[in-house]
Amino acid sequence: MVTRKAGAGRKAILNKTSDKKVIEEQIGLYPHQPKKAYAITIEKLSIQMSYKTFKRFLKKYSI
Repeated sequence: MVTRKAGAGRKAILNKTSDKKVIEEQIGLYPHQPKKAYAITIEKLSIQMSYKTFKRFLKKYSI
């Protein structure tokens, strides 16, 4: 029988502690412009991610 180990999946692109603060700040500044908040977040964090990933993160952490 195959046993599964914790942490065997894909690693997260965004960190829920440090990256969440940056994203909350941008959503606070642009609450009705999520694409603008997404663009600024990518510049500030200097990472590549899709807009869908950004939206999933917002939904998951109720931002």
